[in-house]
Amino acid sequence: MIMKAKTIDEFPFSSKTLSKSIRYQILSYKFLAGAKLPSIRVLAQKYDCNPNTICRALNKLVSDGLIIKNLGRGYYVVDDVFLIQEKRRLELKKLTMELFASLSSLGYKHDEILELIFALADK
Repeated sequence: MIMKAKTIDEFPFSSKTLSKSIRYQILSYKFLAGAKLPSIRVLAQKYDCNPNTICRALNKLVSDGLIIKNLGRGYYVVDDVFLIQEKRRLELKKLTMELFASLSSLGYKHDEILELIFALADK
């Protein structure tokens, strides 16, 4: 029997990956403040994963304060626009710090990194 190697697309999503995906959809305003999220079943079909994995991902977002659970009605994005904006700023800061750390480990100096960023922003 020949076993076929799995590609990355064939592996199921982890709750961490799903949580990040939904988080980014909220932070990029694809899910607006106060909006109802798709049902667990719909999300499980969309991401082709177990509904329990979706539940874990959503519960992480509840604990992060980005969504609320309304028993019997589903999950909703918080209606606090200022909170979402603050979470966006924190995500930008986190990603920027990660970028600087990664490029610094490759030997780039901060002024070189900024020069590259400004050059790319002008395009």
